[in-house]
Parts: sequence; structure tokens; C-alpha cells
Amino acid sequence: MKLSELVDYLNHIDEFELGQIHQEARHRLDAVIHKIANHNVQFNKFTQGIIANGNKINESFQQFNHTIDAIRSHVIDAMTAQHPEYLRESLRLFQHEMCYDTTEHILNRRLRCDPESAELLQGRILRYTDWRVPGLIFRPALEQHVEQLVPLDPLYMIDNNLELLEPACQGFTEEYRRRLRLYTAEEILGKPILALLPDAQFGYCFAYNYFNYKPLELICQYLDELWKKLRPGGVVFFTYNDCDRAHGVALAERSYMCYTPGSLIQEHAETLGFELMHRHNGPADVAWFEFQKPGEIDSLRGGQTLARIVANSK
Repeated sequence: MKLSELVDYLNHIDEFELGQIHQEARHRLDAVIHKIANHNVQFNKFTQGIIANGNKINESFQQFNHTIDAIRSHVIDAMTAQHPEYLRESLRLFQHEMCYDTTEHILNRRLRCDPESAELLQGRILRYTDWRVPGLIFRPALEQHVEQLVPLDPLYMIDNNLELLEPACQGFTEEYRRRLRLYTAEEILGKPILALLPDAQFGYCFAYNYFNYKPLELICQYLDELWKKLRPGGVVFFTYNDCDRAHGVALAERSYMCYTPGSLIQEHAETLGFELMHRHNGPADVAWFEFQKPGEIDSLRGGQTLARIVANSK
């Protein structure tokens, strides 16, 4: 059985809020029993039977929950048995196939984003665009999100080569382009990726449709390094292929994205010290995390050096 099928089964089980169903049913039954047991008209032999049957129903509910828990545990064991193979395949895909993706292919590789997620995404971005702190965006590509990030001062842009950054830069005036900080990153597991970037400087790091194509090991390495690059109170926001959902696992099985369960990413981030600010799972391809480094954003700036930069309202 494919892992995506097992995860789909688990997703369906987790949709049911059995504790709440049990509580609501028990509350309604208790109300019925209370009215019958305390009414002026009494038939004791039936009343006692209703109370006993109510207790049996409660015991049956508990046994039902135990059975569901046993099924869930069995499914998780079956998933865990396939987990290492999927991680290995994801790493192989990244190291031996994705490395040959052309610039055109990368730039035209888009996420399907539903309207509700797109609206929420824009609102969440604007929460963190503070001119008092530098910002970092990974692979702005052909997306419009970079336009909401221009208030961050200065704005750093990073990708695997400068050719991938050029389309995003073309949308700015020559004056603003000179203010951008462009960097490239060589991604080799175990070797520093962001060594050229300043430590403890960034207030916001944003990566949309970037980590979706990175294996779990590399995402964890990025989080290790971003922890050092963020100042206290800084936030890292990134989309990823959430393989805690069947849809994400199916994308990995088709070698379209990497196998990256969100639960494992969150576990690593929180081990580093990050605090989860928000987690979103849309109905299409878009899932993201927002992690914050503990502390308060601090800046000595009293104003921007040249002029205030704002996002284009169009």
C-alpha cells in the first residue's frame, strides 16, 4: 500500500473529533435521563433500566474510541515503516535530478493557491514588513510577494544563481535596484549555505515555493542557519510540501516535490528554540509555517536613510 493512501486514511480518521462527539452525545443523553428520573410521574423499573443503559452507552463510546486509537496506531506504524525509504528517495531526487532543472523550468514552476489562502498569505506578509529591520527573500521568481516586502530595509534576495533573481529585479527602478542586496547560495549538505549573510540582523525571512523542493535534511540545515541570521523577535516564513497530508505525499511520489512531513519540520524548529506563530494548510498545494525567534524586535533607527519605501498599491 502506498504511503499516500495510508496518510489519506489517517487524515480522514483525524477529521473526526471523537471526543467532542462523545461529549455532546453524553450531554444529550444525560439531559434525557435527568428529566425522566426527576419527573413527577415515575415508573421505577423503567427508570432504573434507562440509567443502566445510559452507562452502557458511555462504556460503548469509550470502547469505540479505544478501537479507533488502535486503528490509528496501526496506520502510523505502517507509515513509519515506509518513512526512511521516502526520505532517501527525496534526497536522491534533490541531489541527482533537481540539480539539472533549468532556470526556465524553475521560474515557471508555480504553486496552486486557493483564493482564501492567497488572501491570508498577503495579510500575514504585511504583519512583518517593518522598515526598521532588514529582510531576506528566497527566490522571489515571478511571484508578486516581493512587492509587499520592499518596506524591509535593506532587502536581501537570494537564490541558487543570479539569473533566477533577475526577473524579480526587473520590476524595480534602477535607483531601488542599487539598494537591493543580491546573494547566491550553494546547497551542499553539511556545508554552510548562508555564510555570506550577516548574523543576528534579519527581522523577516520569507521563502515561497522554495523549500517545497528541498529534502528534509536541507530544510533543517536552513533552519539551523536562519536561527543565527535572525535577530531576537525575527520571523521566518516558508512554504513547504506538507507530507502530513496525503496530497503532499502524492506530490512526492510523483517526484514533483520533496517528502517533508510538517510534524518533523516543526519538531526540529522547536528544538532549536523557535516558537510556532502560525501554520496553514490550504486545500491545494500551499502550506506554510511561521516561526519566531524569541525576543522583541529592536532597532536603533529613527527613520529611513533616503525615503520611506512602500509596497505598490496596484
